[in-house]
Amino acid sequence: KGCATGISAYERDDTIKLLASPTSVPDDLVRPGHIFPLIAKDGGTLVRTGHTEGSIDLCKLAGLYPSGVICEIMKDDGTMARRDDLGKFSEKHNLHIVFVSDLVEYRLKKESLIKQVDSSIVDFFGKPCELRIFTDHFGNKHHAYIHGPLTDSTNIKFHNITPDIELITNYHKFQSLQKSVSYLQENNGVFILLEASYPHENGEIKEIGIGAQIIYSLGIKTINLLTSTAHKEFVGIAGFGLSIREKIVI
Repeated sequence: KGCATGISAYERDDTIKLLASPTSVPDDLVRPGHIFPLIAKDGGTLVRTGHTEGSIDLCKLAGLYPSGVICEIMKDDGTMARRDDLGKFSEKHNLHIVFVSDLVEYRLKKESLIKQVDSSIVDFFGKPCELRIFTDHFGNKHHAYIHGPLTDSTNIKFHNITPDIELITNYHKFQSLQKSVSYLQENNGVFILLEASYPHENGEIKEIGIGAQIIYSLGIKTINLLTSTAHKEFVGIAGFGLSIREKIVI
């Protein structure tokens, strides 16, 4: 409140300070505005390997109030700066660079959000396999169906727990599920079924830090990822001690 248009750097700075204050209340701000608030996922970069979660993780690690400010850096031609560009930018301005994977790697040395609670042999799509059940910090249960021996480069498929009605009415999704399971049964691998609230974008690793922790707990470090597209980037996966050898489009 008390701003003019709110678009000036000075007024944006005031708005950011107000948003970051633990004593602020909604009535302190007018809407709409020029600062766009984001909410980090509980669990930070171990759940979602995004910049939002990374900024909050840094605050918590520093013992500060968990409220950060993030922005994109543009090049002189107006396009988005990439990793090589940011390296040059940091050298020019004497800045340090921290990658999301650095945060994930550090946190995994200090903490884990999952634990295995059960193991058994079950029938899965008509064939026996080993089932390992994990719980996370929310109490959600996640299932890893292991087909055949695990190798140095293991086939992995992530899938969201989907309501029966959605699978019945979405033929493409059901067909994709069947193809993935058949591939793993024939070629060995792990089908990881994640309980709701993690992967919302076709099983991207960006959204499934929990899944990455499950993979690592199984002793797997290199994966062949079964995915709907080969053009996705997987931010921060190295921090989980994992690497993708191949993307297999199913």
